[in-house]
Amino acid sequence: MSEKGNYVSYQAVIGKQVVDMRGALIGEVSDLAFDFKKPEIILRIKTKTKEGLEVSSTDILSVEDLILLKKEVKLPKVEAEIAPPSTIPPPPEARIPEPVPTIICPSCGARAPSRAKYCPKCGNKLR
Repeated sequence: MSEKGNYVSYQAVIGKQVVDMRGALIGEVSDLAFDFKKPEIILRIKTKTKEGLEVSSTDILSVEDLILLKKEVKLPKVEAEIAPPSTIPPPPEARIPEPVPTIICPSCGARAPSRAKYCPKCGNKLR
């Protein structure tokens, strides 16, 4: 809460994340409402489960970077959307290149591709 007093502006509260006493994220403040019969302020929270939740200002422990509640809040479980399995293709199999047919230079004994006309080592004509 503010060091100037125990008040926080409307703009400072809207959009803040709300966490219960266990540290579980409940949702974020979407609006404030006033109950004039019993003077209190109600936080309207849009929860992780996309439902609305109302929390009394008497249930708030602290308002700083987020809003910390004095109580535990149980939200209904949401069926997790099952993401399709990753479609990353498997790594390509290590392909062993086809051996290139070679010939042996009669002059120096070096290997050269069979399509070579000259020896890459000594330059002797192979054909």
